Amino acid sequence: MSKTKARSSLRPLTVPAEIRKLLGPPPLLSTEHQKFYYAMLAHFGASVEGTDLITWLLLKDVADARVEIARYRRFKTLRISIARSREKERTLAEFGLEKKIETYENNVEKRRQEVAKSDLSDKEKESKYADYDSALDDAIDGAEADYAELVKKLRAPDTDLDFMGVFRRWLEDFERLDVILQAAEERFRAALDELDRYQRGRFSRLSEELDVIEAEASNPSAPTVRCPRPDRRGRTPSRMNPARSPLRAALPAATRALKKGGGGGGGE
Repeated sequence: MSKTKARSSLRPLTVPAEIRKLLGPPPLLSTEHQKFYYAMLAHFGASVEGTDLITWLLLKDVADARVEIARYRRFKTLRISIARSREKERTLAEFGLEKKIETYENNVEKRRQEVAKSDLSDKEKESKYADYDSALDDAIDGAEADYAELVKKLRAPDTDLDFMGVFRRWLEDFERLDVILQAAEERFRAALDELDRYQRGRFSRLSEELDVIEAEASNPSAPTVRCPRPDRRGRTPSRMNPARSPLRAALPAATRALKKGGGGGGGE
């Protein structure tokens, strides 16, 4: 079968508008997109047969769990990145450019005051002041150059060694995220199991009802004997009440007439 035919046989990858309203808004953060959420939900819907409302509700549980799993995995990476960013901020703060400049200025000001109180001549005082100002400018220029070099170094791409250098700062939160991630993965598996049980039970009942209808249509005068089919675990489902069967209620009029006619013929 060609790829074109295979694609044409697939169900449309969309979630009906009325189903969206019934399901309610998706549990997304402002950084997460409804477009991707509904695309995922539509893919899930295309992979199962007979998407009734209950199936859509179960599929939503599956999709919601997948959103959580993806979110917590992003958060784990983000937590490491945050730890590295905060380490950079601490490094810059510890360098203390403004504090260094303030210290240089205070020192120069103290020396200027000492010179002002001294017995030096005005010319000598001016010479001292000029020397202090020049030394201050050199000290500030040196500090700013060192700071710029440090900033350049911190802006360089981080390495694994950089991230491991802040290992202790993100490990505890990382482990906490692991716990809630595992819980989300368990919810995902549980949602899949619930969907699988519903689908198997639903189509198992439909299959039994179709067997009953086929038997009645082929031999309407004979009593119908049904042998319940065991499920995957070998358990035999309880006998279904034919009066409650939706397919039995929808049995074609021709089949019922055939059964009635066969019963009358047998009496004669």
